[in-house]
Amino acid sequence: MANIAKRGEYQWRAKIRRTGHPEQSKTFNTKEEAEAWARDVESKMDRGIFVDKKMLEKTKLSDLLVRYAEEITPTKKSKDTELNKIEVLKKQPIAQLVLANIEPGDFVDFRNARTKEVSAATVIKEMGLLSNVLNVARTEWKMRGLENHAKGVRRPKSPTPRKRRLHSQDEADRIIAATCSKTLKVLIPLAIETAMRRGEMISILRKHLDLENRTLELFDTKNGEDRVVPLSSVAMALIRTLPLTGSENGELFGVKPHSMTTAFRRALRRARATYERECEDAGMAPDPKYLTGLRLHDLRREATSRLIESGEFERDEVKSITGHKSDRMLDVYKQLRARELAKRLS
Repeated sequence: MANIAKRGEYQWRAKIRRTGHPEQSKTFNTKEEAEAWARDVESKMDRGIFVDKKMLEKTKLSDLLVRYAEEITPTKKSKDTELNKIEVLKKQPIAQLVLANIEPGDFVDFRNARTKEVSAATVIKEMGLLSNVLNVARTEWKMRGLENHAKGVRRPKSPTPRKRRLHSQDEADRIIAATCSKTLKVLIPLAIETAMRRGEMISILRKHLDLENRTLELFDTKNGEDRVVPLSSVAMALIRTLPLTGSENGELFGVKPHSMTTAFRRALRRARATYERECEDAGMAPDPKYLTGLRLHDLRREATSRLIESGEFERDEVKSITGHKSDRMLDVYKQLRARELAKRLS
């Protein structure tokens, strides 16, 4: 039987002691509220469905994000990217809610607010990360009674796959000319020559280079497999321009992935500004699609498409070079230019 006691002039405390359960207590403004809460808790105890939510009542979603960043994120290949996502999520209003009070509607509000600020693809990734954080807390951290309300909330519609490629080699040349980063000046043409991902290039160690046989070994790539990348004469020349970083077996570039993305964006803006000034001086309207909307990862699409368009390689050979695991994934990158198809038709 619950003990209901008056505390002060305006508060009532309900306390429940039951064998096999931790002591439960809660304070209310009225005696009726205290009695109703006690009846509900005791009924759940009688039916064997009571869950002690004390831990959930003193833990915020931000606390889970901090622990996840410390224990789970460091084990992932994309740890730097995920840490940046977690820092963003920690600043959202939903992160300040205690776990016991979070409802599906809170994730709906989060989704709607973020959709106005970032792309649908970003919102999908953020909601997926929150869902995974809650799942880990339930299963590995044994937070009884925690529900994953993020799981059932509808995600924004997935965007169509990106199709952006270089309009011409001149776009790449202009970005290279506009950057102040010596590393990016090599990284851009190397990406076009090899179709490697940003993270793959930045993680290259000199000891994995076989200059005699013109190959590079990549280990534990994004798709979970190792692969050997053949190096063209251009790629070889680019690699030979790089100084040693640390030691003979050290990193080829010695930079962080995020810093290269930032440098690329800055160079793209500078190149676009220069292009617009040139158009103004020439009295012509600038092309709205030229030197806009391009990402560093788009260079991998450009390289893959060039391999396919050359007609010199079978699909399996292209997959061996690029590291794509299936034909379906490769189809996303295959975009033959209309003018080249027209030449073949004629």
